[in-house]
Amino acid sequence: MRKLFLLLFYIIISLLFMSSCGKEKENQEINLGEKFIKELYNVDEPSVDINDSSPEDLIEFQNKFSSYFTEDEFTNLASIRFFLLPQEVSNKQNSKISVENISFTKRTDHQNERTTNFDFTFTLILTNHNKDIIDKFEVKGQMSIIESNNELKINRYYDHEPLKDVLYRNEDTTN
Repeated sequence: MRKLFLLLFYIIISLLFMSSCGKEKENQEINLGEKFIKELYNVDEPSVDINDSSPEDLIEFQNKFSSYFTEDEFTNLASIRFFLLPQEVSNKQNSKISVENISFTKRTDHQNERTTNFDFTFTLILTNHNKDIIDKFEVKGQMSIIESNNELKINRYYDHEPLKDVLYRNEDTTN
């Protein structure tokens, strides 16, 4: 009876340990995603002016996000100037952009041991220099995070690019 009790005890402890390791990895993945979103979208002062910067400066600015991504996903996003949009909007609107209420939900479909898929939401707030809100909207998207060479990397990032709408809406009103 004692052996059975000890065996049961070890099984329960092992399950708890494995469960906590999985939760720790998920927390690290969410932290990576939150850190990227904050670094990309929080703009107090634009650090690049799209119209007055050289191509080399723009490439250098985009490259600061490469550490978050797998090489393929970074190349895909950089080729569509995704990383420059917050800077461009902030510059053209003469506004600050901030992120609030970031929330991640782990998806249960198409999971494997190397990749974790998340749905996320956050609120983007555009304010003028008097701190008056110009625009505020919710962003929804999806992110896949993969473990590669003992590092977590974003393997797929998608949001509906709400700043593109803001950018083009303003260009339409100025023409």
